[in-house]
Amino acid sequence: MMHWVAVAVAAAALGATNDTGLADATELVRQLRTNYAGYAYRASLAGDRLRESEADLLARAGDLDDAALDAAIRAHLSLFEDGHLRLASEHSRHVWPDLGFTRIYFERTPSWRALGDDASVLVIPSFDDGWLDPIRELVAAHAPELSSRETLIIDVRGNGGGSDICYAALLPWVLDGPVEEVGSRLLATPENASYWEEASEYLEGEGQGEIAAYLRERVAAMRAFGAGLMPGGATDVFTPEVVHARPLRVGIIVDPGCASTTEQFLLAARQSGRVTLFGDRTMGALDYANLREVVLPSVARTVHFGMSISGRLPDAPVDGVGIPVDVAMDRSVLYDEAGAIEWVRAWLAGAE
Repeated sequence: MMHWVAVAVAAAALGATNDTGLADATELVRQLRTNYAGYAYRASLAGDRLRESEADLLARAGDLDDAALDAAIRAHLSLFEDGHLRLASEHSRHVWPDLGFTRIYFERTPSWRALGDDASVLVIPSFDDGWLDPIRELVAAHAPELSSRETLIIDVRGNGGGSDICYAALLPWVLDGPVEEVGSRLLATPENASYWEEASEYLEGEGQGEIAAYLRERVAAMRAFGAGLMPGGATDVFTPEVVHARPLRVGIIVDPGCASTTEQFLLAARQSGRVTLFGDRTMGALDYANLREVVLPSVARTVHFGMSISGRLPDAPVDGVGIPVDVAMDRSVLYDEAGAIEWVRAWLAGAE
């Protein structure tokens, strides 16, 4: 506490010329210390480096122009080694890691098509809240075709995540029995609870009542708990209510654009004996989840951070590592939208 007071006093005493920049840096540090679930864990690993970086950022913020301040903030955030933690700014662009050609897939919509009489493909480009009903309806509409074919290919290239509930409709076709799931611990704070309360109201207005109800439950739990990391993070066994006999083989195509909820889906799917992961290692942005975005005082900058921390840490991190595939694909094939699907189909046919 005394360290934070000293840093704040030093920042206030500085003859700042970029007042909005200093205000943004000060609020960013406060938000991370107060509401970011990974702060204490990452601080324990970084030690003095993190404290010194905070002090340096606040000491220099008022003297830097906007672009230079963005660079300084991003350098500070990199110390956390968190794939979700990032700054969005009107003054500069966020530089994403190498995602190959996955950007071309961001405009796709969920779809199904037959690949002859023995196989079919589901394209799921996002697990965003808005795709919950379309994914459910798509899978339900093609249940007869899915259950009559031996091979299913699920194409999630470029799927950056969304909500776990959005992949639930896929599990009966992917899993072959119970799987282990590692939970997470939610950081209860008044601001985090208020953020989800506002989000639930928005989602209710958008017709996403199921997700809104879930958020309201979590808000009530946070407020009942008080403050701090809530209990959780244990390993549980998830047993699907329904497991379809077919398809016999499921190939899932992934790439470095796959992150967050998509990685959670893959952690469950790869425990199934009928699943093979194809493509390239995923991004690695899952350990700090339940994202919150905070608009900083200048309104030109927004920071994104997770309100929960995975129970996998420290033994089995995904951030900075990603999820490896079973069968690697050359990128010249992986980023051929139709060619990759045919390649996987041929590989699975040869594995019969």
